[in-house]
Amino acid sequence: MIIIFYMQSIMKQLTDISDIKQLLEDCLKEFANKDFDLIGLGRERAISCKLAMIMHDIVVHSYDIGKMSVDAEYDRYLNQDKEIKVRAEQCLKCTNEKLCCKRYIDTLGQNITRLRIRPDIIFHGRKEENNNCFVIEVKLLRTEQLRKRVYRAYKYDYAKLAFMTCGRHLNTKNNMWFRYKLGIHLTFHQSGVLVLYFKNAKIVETKKYTWDKLKEYDNEM
Repeated sequence: MIIIFYMQSIMKQLTDISDIKQLLEDCLKEFANKDFDLIGLGRERAISCKLAMIMHDIVVHSYDIGKMSVDAEYDRYLNQDKEIKVRAEQCLKCTNEKLCCKRYIDTLGQNITRLRIRPDIIFHGRKEENNNCFVIEVKLLRTEQLRKRVYRAYKYDYAKLAFMTCGRHLNTKNNMWFRYKLGIHLTFHQSGVLVLYFKNAKIVETKKYTWDKLKEYDNEM
């Protein structure tokens, strides 16, 4: 018991943005070396669930997460359904011109009242209102797909990540603001992964990984 307590005391919490990005990179390295065949099988949900499993294993063994959890397809917020509950015109009138969600309003609809959402992967405190760390949306881009066919799906994911990382607060009971520290959009394809990071409702960073490079990183460790 003394050893366990000591180990927990020296393990750091997963709160810094840099640590979250490193966690994601470690997960992608393991996926590249052990589960790359899922890309060829063309199963987006299987990829998302496998990534969540890898992430859970790394998190519980490397960080002091307390009551935090890695969950896949989690559609609850406290004791309610997880929804975007805000009227779109409130975002359109926002004075913060940096909010990228404005350009995706048409995708979600002009009058958002009860848009139910189910993020692919989240790291959060279950049934805790202000303990949302990061949220991930996953897309698999098959080589035979045309961009026009998947463009709307991408815009929908971007809109969700923008809303879920928005730091605003409107004092009305009908609004639901999640305020995740970081949103992550992953596009898996045959040659690699494209990563988009969302913070404060805007895209703040883009990064590309090739599968060959991810495998090299893992072999060097």
